[in-house]
Amino acid sequence: MQEMAYCPRCGTAAAGQYCRACGLRLAAPGKKRAGSPGQTLAIVLLAVSLCLSCFACSSQAIWFAQEKGTLRRRIVELETALQTPSPQDGPSKAGPPGAEDAQNYAPAPRPKPIPLGEAVDCSIDAGGWFCEFRVTVLETCRGEEAWERIEASSVMNRPPAEGKEYLLAKILIECTKIQSEYDEPLQMTKFDFNSVSSDYKASAAPSLILEGGLDVLLNEGESAKGWAAFSVEQGDLRPLGCLGNDIWLALSDLPEPLPQIKA
Repeated sequence: MQEMAYCPRCGTAAAGQYCRACGLRLAAPGKKRAGSPGQTLAIVLLAVSLCLSCFACSSQAIWFAQEKGTLRRRIVELETALQTPSPQDGPSKAGPPGAEDAQNYAPAPRPKPIPLGEAVDCSIDAGGWFCEFRVTVLETCRGEEAWERIEASSVMNRPPAEGKEYLLAKILIECTKIQSEYDEPLQMTKFDFNSVSSDYKASAAPSLILEGGLDVLLNEGESAKGWAAFSVEQGDLRPLGCLGNDIWLALSDLPEPLPQIKA
């Protein structure tokens, strides 16, 4: 349907090139140019691509924020366990004891770390889900050898912080028993293991991409192994790995005893 034209001078409806009332020359009506199908498709694809990119970026940001929060909570729980006094040594103190009650304060006793290569039996009781499993640190490497393996795993991995070095531990997980109303396996990753220095300073597992990294889903009777990464002090000869707050794993085979913490 052709659009009706009107004279801009007198407002009379007009057809053709001249107004019948005042004789003003009228501009030819503009023709709408429809975009080609190729251009329309390109615009649609560009819009979809931008939407998908925004969704991926937001999802990754949410994942990193959740992972960071989870790791931070684990470290806070571990540091709290390290600093909590033993019940038989008197009431718990919120901070360092004063001179008047220093004799009544002592750090909680720490369990003896499981030697390198020896298995430790563990269990998880989460209400209606109970699991027994075994953890063994099979081998370790640290320093330049560890960094070469980490660097080869992904270009996204970054060197350790100043004064630190990476330690890699190959860990075997054996699921021996699961009791549950639901068919839910044991899940364990490299981020379940935290670093603890020989003087009991805790730090979270570094965020690294590892080839053959520990990430397992195990049913009863199944086992798997993989690598976990730790960030340790360069001069620390006896670093530890910690699973939860009470499973201590020696990451060194040095025969010397661990230093004792004095009150």
